[in-house]
This record gives sequence, C-alpha cells and structure tokens, in this order.
Amino acid sequence: MLLFSREIVTTGEMDKIMPIIQEAMAMARAAGIPMSAYAGANGYVPGTISFGAQYESTAARAAAQSKLYNQAWFDLNRKILSFVPQNLAQREDMMFNFVRGGNEVVEIPMGTVFNQTYFTLAGGASFPKALAWASEMAEASKKATGSDPIILSSVYGPLGIMGMMSAYENFAKADEARDKALASAEWMPKFLEGGQFAMPGTVFQKQIVKIA
Repeated sequence: MLLFSREIVTTGEMDKIMPIIQEAMAMARAAGIPMSAYAGANGYVPGTISFGAQYESTAARAAAQSKLYNQAWFDLNRKILSFVPQNLAQREDMMFNFVRGGNEVVEIPMGTVFNQTYFTLAGGASFPKALAWASEMAEASKKATGSDPIILSSVYGPLGIMGMMSAYENFAKADEARDKALASAEWMPKFLEGGQFAMPGTVFQKQIVKIA
C-alpha cells in the first residue's frame, strides 16, 4: 500500500481556504478517492496544508485521478493556488511505501492529531538496519504509549526519507503519549540509537491535524 502526500504553504487565510478544501474533498470522495486534508500544527510553517490518500499502486492512483480531470476540479485547484504565495518554495509531491501498518484504507476521524518523525537516511547508512531500528522504535513507542505507529519510506520524490506517525484523538492525547514516552526507560535510548542512520540536520518532529 502507498501513501500519496501533497504539501502546500498558503497565506493562512483559513476562513477563505476551508470552503474550497471542503469542496475539493467532497469531489474527490465522490470519485471514490479517500482523500483527507490536514493543517500543519507544531513544527510546520504557518499556513501549511497537506493532502493525503492511500492507493494500492501508482496505477491505481492514475486511474483514480483520471476521474477528476474535469473543469470543476481544475477550477478548484486554481482557487486553492490563489492562496499560495508564489515567492515560497513548495515541497515536491511525495509517495511513501507503508513498511508497517497501512494495510487497509480507514476513515480518519476529524480532529485526529498525527505525531510525525521524519529523517533522511545518511550516506553509507544501511537501509535494512535502519528499517530494523524503526521497527524496534515503533514497538517501544507502542509499549510506552499504547499507540501503534506506522512506518513509511519514500519511493517517489526525494529518496531516502523515512517516517514514523502515530495517531491520537486530539492534542491532549498526543501530549499524554509524549509524557508516557519520555517517562519510559526504553523509549529515549532507542530513539537516540536512530541517530546513526540519520543525515545530520534532517530529523524533524511535527504534528498535523485532520481538518477535512
């Protein structure tokens, strides 16, 4: 299973942007595409919005996208882009492979908060060993917090990116999980162990919240 991710940095005028996003999500779902929209929270540039959808393959995504190739969809995209400052560099679309979790498409409740940790694999680092560490890290997180993280690795867009995400009902639950992780004797040593696989300066911890 694959996860498609598109991230844009907007002007942050959410009162004007939200109706467009909601219309776009309704159109995508009517076409059978389980797309969701998220607002970047802690760790993101203000005004960041990301869109995500799971697909079985790139061929499945192409087939799904073809259902949206119409004037109404193009007009919606133009409306959204009118709130994207042209002087800001935008991130490439990403396609991730689910290394752990993501075996089926599930409906994500509104307001769900995802804690995200991403890094780029260091030159010379062993990818299989990094995956083994990520699996151990996910188990340590599950044991400490009760939330079972998914593990992702990039297959399109910048390569070598690995990520881990855990879902929580709200920010309070995310804070509670972080407190439990930091109180665990196992979690922090395992987290720091991952430094050997990461390119310096590429480790980020962020939060997104589902808005549509």
